[in-house]
Amino acid sequence: MFDLTGFSMKNADNAPIKFLTSMFEAHYPESLGIVIIHNAPWIFSTVWNIIKNWLDPVVVSKIHFTKGYEELNELVDPKFIPSELGGDDDADNTYVHPSVKHTRPARAKDAKYRELRKQRHELQMKFLETTKKWVESTNSEVSSQYLKDKIYLSYQISDNYIALDPYVRNPGIYDRNGTLVLRN
Repeated sequence: MFDLTGFSMKNADNAPIKFLTSMFEAHYPESLGIVIIHNAPWIFSTVWNIIKNWLDPVVVSKIHFTKGYEELNELVDPKFIPSELGGDDDADNTYVHPSVKHTRPARAKDAKYRELRKQRHELQMKFLETTKKWVESTNSEVSSQYLKDKIYLSYQISDNYIALDPYVRNPGIYDRNGTLVLRN
């Protein structure tokens, strides 16, 4: 859902809008359920007439415009509508601006990175091998041990990702607002 309350033409920038629409069309056409454009000002109809020509008609049919809570409620359960739009979801959706801590680039791929990737590959191969043995096992005690081994390996794979994370990902909004906390 895009809440366009307060949107004006000064907010319209065709390049990012065109990029987003091409991303939707190229990568998410089957998985895209609906897009809701909420409280779009009257001027947006002109913008929409340009944008919809960039999209596949199937994607266009999945885009809905709503004004006010009643129209929004026809498409979305009230428990998922933010309270500021009249719904029951009172989650704090405050945008947390990046600090210096959260604007670091990913670490350079050094010897430690290569060792972590090698360990990850080995752990994944062990996990697959253990899964195969677990599935093929006909003895309940042996099967139970393979299951425990799989669980232990999954923790090791998780720990390995936590060590790899600074090399493969820049911090984002979920790091800043505390939704994503990586810990062993």
